Amino acid sequence: MPDFLICPKCRTKLSEEDFLIRDKMEFDFEFRIKRTRHRFIDITCHECGSVFKVGIPNHLKEEAQYGPMIKTYICLLSKVGIVSVNRIQKIIEATLELSPSEGFISDTIQKFGELTEDFARKVATLFQCFAVVHWDDTCITVDGKIRWLRSYATKWMNLFVYHEKKDLEGLIDDGILTVLTAIHKVMHDHNTVNYNEIFNYLNLECNQHLLRDLAAVLCYVPECEWAKELKEMLSGMIHERNELVKANENERTLPEETVRAFNEFLDRTLEEQSKLLTEQIAAHEREQRALGNESKKIVPPEHLAVQLRIIKRLLVPEYRKAYFAWMTDFSVPVTNNVCESSFRLEKTRQKVTGGHKNDQAAENHANAASYLNTCELNGISKGTATKRVWQGKPVTVDELKLEDKMDFKNLKDNPNVADPVALKKRGGIIPSDVLRRNQRLPGQNRILLLGRGKKNDQSTTNLTTARDLPIGLTVRSRLPAHIPITREFYLPHGRSLRDRPRESLASLCPLNAVHFLTIYRGSDGP
Repeated sequence: MPDFLICPKCRTKLSEEDFLIRDKMEFDFEFRIKRTRHRFIDITCHECGSVFKVGIPNHLKEEAQYGPMIKTYICLLSKVGIVSVNRIQKIIEATLELSPSEGFISDTIQKFGELTEDFARKVATLFQCFAVVHWDDTCITVDGKIRWLRSYATKWMNLFVYHEKKDLEGLIDDGILTVLTAIHKVMHDHNTVNYNEIFNYLNLECNQHLLRDLAAVLCYVPECEWAKELKEMLSGMIHERNELVKANENERTLPEETVRAFNEFLDRTLEEQSKLLTEQIAAHEREQRALGNESKKIVPPEHLAVQLRIIKRLLVPEYRKAYFAWMTDFSVPVTNNVCESSFRLEKTRQKVTGGHKNDQAAENHANAASYLNTCELNGISKGTATKRVWQGKPVTVDELKLEDKMDFKNLKDNPNVADPVALKKRGGIIPSDVLRRNQRLPGQNRILLLGRGKKNDQSTTNLTTARDLPIGLTVRSRLPAHIPITREFYLPHGRSLRDRPRESLASLCPLNAVHFLTIYRGSDGP
C-alpha cells in the first residue's frame, strides 16, 4: 500500500472516509491581441474595363482600426478608472503593446458620450413617474472656467446635466422639476430656489447637511448646549428610524411621544436662542461702532452668524417641515446621499484630470455618466454596458424594466410633457418657457406670455393654433419678438381655452409683441 494511504504519525491504514478534498481557485487573465483581416475583392472586367467595388462597412474604412473591445477598454479607464488621456495611452502601450494616438483616445471617449445621448434623453422624461426625486449640483472646471454639473436621481435612475450657470433658469431648462406636481417629493440641500412659486412639489431637506452645520457650530463653540442637544436628538432619532425599518418594513412613523418631545424642544429652544443671538450680534455692532468702525454693514462674528443662520432657517415653518417630514413618514428619505454619492467620482475626476476641454466634452461626459450609473443601479455592470455600446447594441431604457419599478405608471408616456432636450436640439429657446404641468390656480386658467425670442427668428407656427397642442409644448409666433416682455391673462372661472374660437386666442396674444406662448393648466384647463 502506498505511503500516502498510511497515517504518517501512527502508521494506521487510512480509508476513503479519512480524506477531505479542498479545492482552491485561481483566476487570472492574459492580454492577447486579436487581429482580424477583412478582405474585400474588387472586380475589373478585362474586356470593358468596368470596375465593381464591394461596399466596405463604415467602421472598416481605414487601413487599420481598433475594435470594440479596445474602445471599451479606453472608456472604462476614463469613466470608471478616472485615468487621463495621456496615461491611458501609456497603459495600453504597456498592456497591449499597441500605440493609439491621444487624438484617437480622446475621440473615442467623446464618441461614447454621443452614443449615449438618446438614453439620457429618455431617462429625463421618466422622473415624473417616481414619487421621490433627488437633485444636487457641484462645480466642475471646463476650459479653465467654473461650470456646474447637476445630478437628478431616484433609486433606479441617475441623470447628469451640464450647465454654465447655477440658477433657476437652468432648473427650468432641464424640464424635470417643472413637470413634478403635488404628488411628488423632491429631496435637496437647503437651496431656496426650490421654494419658488413655479414649482409645485413637496420639498424635503437633507438632514446630513443640518448635522454638519451643527457640527460646525460645535467646532466654533464646543460648549453650545442647544446645538449639542439638537445634534444628539437628531442622530438618535435617525438611528431609531433605521432600526424600526429593519425590524418591520411596514413601520411608517416614529413613536408619537418621540416626535412631540422633539417639536417641544425646537419650540422652546429656537425662539429663545434667536433672541439671545440677535442681542449678542447687536452688542457686537455697538462695540465696533464705539471703536470707530464706520462700515455700512458690520459683519458679525462667525460663531454667532452660523448659529443664527441655522436657527432662522428652522424657524420658517416650510423649511422645518421639509427637514423633518421623515419623522412621520418613513417613505421620505432622511438625506440626499443618493445624489451626493454620484458626485464622488466627479470630484475625484476634477482633481485627477483638471476638468473638461470644452462645453461639448462636458455634455458628452454627462450623457456617459447618466448611462453608466443608471445601468449599474439596475444590475448591469459598467463594463457590460460599455461593451454593448461599442458592439452596436447599447442598453435601452425599456430593457431595464423601469416601468415595473415606477410609482406612477400612468404618467410614463404622458403627451402633456415636452422633451426639453429635443426642443433645445431644434434650436428652441426654452429656459423660461418649459411649463409646469397641472398647476392649480383657484377659479381660473392662466396664460403666461413670455417674450424671450432670438432676434431674426423666423418660426412659422401660427400662434392661434396653440389650443390644439398638448400642454407642455412651446409655441412660437410668426413674428420675432425683439422686446422681452411678460404679460399674464386670466380666463374667468368655468371657461377654458377650448371654449374660445381661435381668433380670440390670437387677440389675447399680439403676434408682434410675444415670441413664446406657455399655457399653465388650471383647475378646468384644456
